[in-house]
Amino acid sequence: MKLKQLLSLIKSAAFCLLLGVNTFVHANLFDDENKESILIEANRQAMDLTNNTLTFYENVKVEQGGMTLLAEQLDVVRNKAEQTELLIAQGAPASFSHKLETGEVVTAESSNITFNVNTRILTLVGDAKIAQADSQITGDKIEYDVKQRKLVASSEKNQSRVRTVLTPN
Repeated sequence: MKLKQLLSLIKSAAFCLLLGVNTFVHANLFDDENKESILIEANRQAMDLTNNTLTFYENVKVEQGGMTLLAEQLDVVRNKAEQTELLIAQGAPASFSHKLETGEVVTAESSNITFNVNTRILTLVGDAKIAQADSQITGDKIEYDVKQRKLVASSEKNQSRVRTVLTPN
């Protein structure tokens, strides 16, 4: 094998290895964030042991990894049978932010925000808005998959329409 071919082969192998390591690190960063404890702070808290529900009132702040949720009221609902945990936030508006591994920040706000801790899906209902960098999407309802960074926006029939603003670089 010629020296040029050998160097080319080494470069290709190194690139593939680097790409694989980068993908592994990205997945582990997200998995680590998902495994971090959820910290909730508020002015008041109430607990319903029968229904497995916690309610937080006034100046509610939820943090997990690079994610923050702010609301006036937050219900935490655990369903052991279905193995689900929901964070249901209400505000005028309630807001969400997520710092991505790239350093960019996704922000969202709505009058009602539901975050499924298990599936990592954020559902915004009522004057929903989500933005990243200089782009923004608004609608009556937005579902955002935090893990896969995918979203679906919709609006009620004949009431309003989904609106997207893309700002060129």
